[in-house]
Amino acid sequence: MSSRAMLAACLFWVVPAAVYAQQFNPRARNQPKQPAMERFAADGTIEMVAPGRILMLSASNQKWMIWLHREAEISVTGTAEVDFLKAGHFIEFSATLDKRGNVKEEIAELTITTPSQTHPLGVWPGAIPGGAGGLAPGGDDRFGAGNAPGMGGGRAPGAGGAAPAPTTNIYTIHGRVARCRKGKLTVVTPRGTFKIELQDEPNIQVKFADYSCARKGDKISVTKGLMPPMNPGMPQATLGQAQALALTIELSEPLTGQRKPSKPTRPVAPPPEPKDPGGDRAPFEISE
Repeated sequence: MSSRAMLAACLFWVVPAAVYAQQFNPRARNQPKQPAMERFAADGTIEMVAPGRILMLSASNQKWMIWLHREAEISVTGTAEVDFLKAGHFIEFSATLDKRGNVKEEIAELTITTPSQTHPLGVWPGAIPGGAGGLAPGGDDRFGAGNAPGMGGGRAPGAGGAAPAPTTNIYTIHGRVARCRKGKLTVVTPRGTFKIELQDEPNIQVKFADYSCARKGDKISVTKGLMPPMNPGMPQATLGQAQALALTIELSEPLTGQRKPSKPTRPVAPPPEPKDPGGDRAPFEISE
């Protein structure tokens, strides 16, 4: 890389970050009162991904540096190849269990997920409606009024006696991959450990919050965000700045084991985040 290209890359990452942090960090010293923020929403494609921020090319052909709020709602959807699966991933799938709680057949469909309060880990009766990735009947009441076979007893919510036996041997399982080798997985859940084997070409869907897997050309939609107010007396900036509170990313290609998280062009390192005694956070914090 030539010295001019290196300088341009450095300015691209360092200058916007420094300016943005200086202008909008409420803890910065000697700062004037923050102006009221304007609502922001836009669709486009990803140009580059770095920790805490995404460079987006909007549908109107304008570049925006999208800073991710520390509690931003992020949804990344797409597909993945088998070699992308690894220990530490969270997956959800439907399976038939025998009386001992063992998975009886090879798994043809599963979804890589991100657990949340509304979608926690667990096991409950019923297949996932519409295939992998949906919510099972009964919501998050794991096992509903019954129990998975071979996993001990329990009581139905609000019932005084023992829980009745489940009426199905098909279950939805949402757990963490503890071991993954040659299509054989060990999945750990709060209600037990399951050993499964995948079919030769399983359908693997992706629905998680890991934006680091995004690449240039992937579709992005900031559905809820904020930006500094426009100043009519100032020329329009070549690089817009906004903070995302909610966004979705649609992967244009399947994830594979060779698709590593995006990093800025070497040897230029990403700029250090501003020091914040309050903990790890975005370069600035804004509120509606």
